[in-house]
Amino acid sequence: MSITITSRENNSSFHLKVPVTFKGRADGGIVRVELFAEQYYLGGDDVELGDWVLTYPEFYTSGVRQIRVVGLDRDKNKVASEEITIVLSNSNPLGFEPGIDVSDFDGSVNWRKVKGAGFSFAFAKATEGRTWKATTFPRNWRQMEGAGIIRGAYHFFRPTVDPQK
Repeated sequence: MSITITSRENNSSFHLKVPVTFKGRADGGIVRVELFAEQYYLGGDDVELGDWVLTYPEFYTSGVRQIRVVGLDRDKNKVASEEITIVLSNSNPLGFEPGIDVSDFDGSVNWRKVKGAGFSFAFAKATEGRTWKATTFPRNWRQMEGAGIIRGAYHFFRPTVDPQK
């Protein structure tokens, strides 16, 4: 049985008071994952088709956090785990404009908190393939503008789908 964090790299940096989404893969009978920062429980999610997604609403204190995801089997036994380190800060030491990317997987976003945490722009997933449309896109588009966030939209291209047909 194995579990992997796929969406965040070790030593990734994040701003305080902004939602952080962790994504990953699980196999071999893992049906649920639980996420921890040191001893603090951050949340859980059921594994669907080998994938899991967890969004923690916001961290409040700067510093380094050990994030651990634990995989559970049907009997709620801990059967696998993985850890990464993240860095939380209010500063922008690299001098770039910080932005985020959101999609339907992120659910409802509090855009005022995103702006308050120092993010100046965001990209929202609008479409994918030939016909799929993001249900959260219209709301995100309006609320990004209302919060004063520079906004952009993107289409997720599928190279195996012929756009001419």
